[in-house]
Amino acid sequence: MKFKNLIWLVAALVSTMSCKNSSSAEEVNILNVITFNIRYNNPNDGINIWDNRKEMAADVFINYGIDIAGLQEVKKQQLDDLLGLLPGYAYVGVGRVDGKTNGEYCPIFYRKEELILMESGTQWLSESPEIIGSKGWDAALPRIFTWGKFRQIVDDQEFYFINTHFDHRGIEARIQSSKLLVDVVEELTGGDFPVIVTGDFNYTRDKEGYSILTNTGNTTPLFDTRDITLLPFDGRPHSANGFEEREKSKIIDYIFVNEGIRVKEYDILAIKKDNIYISDHYPVLSALVL
Repeated sequence: MKFKNLIWLVAALVSTMSCKNSSSAEEVNILNVITFNIRYNNPNDGINIWDNRKEMAADVFINYGIDIAGLQEVKKQQLDDLLGLLPGYAYVGVGRVDGKTNGEYCPIFYRKEELILMESGTQWLSESPEIIGSKGWDAALPRIFTWGKFRQIVDDQEFYFINTHFDHRGIEARIQSSKLLVDVVEELTGGDFPVIVTGDFNYTRDKEGYSILTNTGNTTPLFDTRDITLLPFDGRPHSANGFEEREKSKIIDYIFVNEGIRVKEYDILAIKKDNIYISDHYPVLSALVL
């Protein structure tokens, strides 16, 4: 009887250790992602000027253990500021005006100790995506998307990451940009890789562009991480705040993933300190398992 009890005890311990190891392995492989429109460095923003917000913006990476981020409205000086405050991160991206340093970037920031950049590129949201500085359809400004193929160091998992900022005025431009992005996802991944798409899309969930991206009839369907998170989201109902408290829901910043990526958590980080907002958009966070 004592021997049987001993066998049972050993089996229980082995089972417990196995579960713990499995859980630990999964926790190690969690990828913390944000999409974050940091607001360009506008000297007319009063108390919310970039110099008053830049450390708050950098702290998000540290406080939330961000592994990879899609940022929008980033000017070169802001890019340099963030890199100076975040020495553990690197980036990929170019300015939208000249394909170098002029104009806003849609950079992808990533943690150097966790991820290896394998390939990357930037294209324009227009009828001629390869033409630098091209403006598409009825867009007010040139718009871009930046993509990267990454490998997780911990398990060699490869994935694609696409970050963008759709036009704020052109309705047709947003629709056509959504169609272009659907094609890009398929072209890059061939349906064979996990893909994460982040951005300020300048439309709400009831608009045609959103339906185009999330159409389950697409070859590589995309899912809004808010809809498939394991931990239900019950927080602040908007991502765009306009440097003020808003009651009306206005989510225009999204993280999309393809089938097979699990979403453990989704949140909108309503960060404000001493009446200074982190930006006129709040960062949107998702914890993913690829």
